[in-house]
Amino acid sequence: MNIKNRLKKLENEVIDDSVVCACYPQFFETYIQDLSADAEDNSPVLTSEPAPDVCPRCRKHTEKNSITVQLVDATTKDRFPEEWNANRNK
Repeated sequence: MNIKNRLKKLENEVIDDSVVCACYPQFFETYIQDLSADAEDNSPVLTSEPAPDVCPRCRKHTEKNSITVQLVDATTKDRFPEEWNANRNK
């Protein structure tokens, strides 16, 4: 067995033994949260396709990541001081 074949075999063993999908690097869900004064609701709203719980290709669990875009205005700093300071220090 040459080195390339051995490496390929080891890579496949690592992927097959994992419990998280390795087919795709990451699945993302995108949310928009309106924190402005005229917003009816301040909860985040999903704006992309929901990330699957199970990979359609290998049938393993997926690792989901989320991106939240917060829409703000001049009143946001006063109405949500904890969120404003938490995001500012990152």
